[in-house]
Amino acid sequence: MEQQIKDKQILEAAKYLLKLLDDRQREVLIRRFGLEKGKKETLESIGENFNITRERVRQIEKKAIERIKNQTKGDLFQKITEKIKEFLDSQGGFKKEDKISEALGLKEGFPYLLFILYLNDDFYRHKEDDLFYNFWATDKSKIDELKKLLKSSIAELEKINQPLDENEFFVGFPIKISSLVGLEIPQETYRNCFEVFKPIEYGLDRKIGLIHWPEIKPRGLRDKAYVVLRNKQEPLHFREIAKMIEELDISRKVHIQSLHNELIKDDRFVLVGRGCYGLKERGFKDGVLKEIIVSILEESPKSLSKDEILEEVAKHRLVKPNTIISALYDKDIFQKNQEGFYHLK
Repeated sequence: MEQQIKDKQILEAAKYLLKLLDDRQREVLIRRFGLEKGKKETLESIGENFNITRERVRQIEKKAIERIKNQTKGDLFQKITEKIKEFLDSQGGFKKEDKISEALGLKEGFPYLLFILYLNDDFYRHKEDDLFYNFWATDKSKIDELKKLLKSSIAELEKINQPLDENEFFVGFPIKISSLVGLEIPQETYRNCFEVFKPIEYGLDRKIGLIHWPEIKPRGLRDKAYVVLRNKQEPLHFREIAKMIEELDISRKVHIQSLHNELIKDDRFVLVGRGCYGLKERGFKDGVLKEIIVSILEESPKSLSKDEILEEVAKHRLVKPNTIISALYDKDIFQKNQEGFYHLK
């Protein structure tokens, strides 16, 4: 978006307001809003500096704001207010706080812009909570709308039950959500929603999903291995898994044997043979080879030929055919009829 507000405009407007205050009031507001250093200070730290209580600092801050608040209705601020409202309207009526500066092209003027917004009743600031990051809106009613969108987005993602790539999420997904909530949501507006939604994030591989999914917020080696195997959709040797984890998370050096030990202890993974692991959710069965064959025969409505057993076992284990045939010789478990088909004893 083309820059509509100049840093100089913002600085001049804010400094005009600060000049209306006495020295102490001015310094309290400068430090509380981080106007000079870019970092907001607490009531406690300012109180310690002035050798006064936290409550006294709060009183000074409140009185200073009351003194200058009405001044933001004057002609000096009218153009700024109109441009900010025009900008927020173009974004769907709201914008994540730390994205406003980038969108408007502001640099040193950004803390001063937030200061002016705070003083102006035409704008609403939603403070960060469990659902949303800090954002500014043209009115408070945006909260209910965003909650409705978030609830529907979470429900739809839970239904899909897998992360989406950026194109799927920002192109097709908003259309689904629009139909669910009965609102027309342009793609750009939904991008703004995504920026303020806390439960929905990017994963290590730049796919988008719910933050409690291991693919989005992996909480250790096991979760990262899960992401690798789910993306690959086929069994991998633990050395290859380690290598791919390092490619996903370049800050992490994986100890190969530690990874092997971790995967053995996690029931999401199945050791399918020769150091290779697959995901249980992909249909790989637990157990030793004979237990796999027993399970296959139990699930079959009829006896199976040797080749059919070899084919089925190959879906669950990476073993040589002769090893499977040797297992079938156990007559305490398996029997072969006259036609050469196997069934359980």
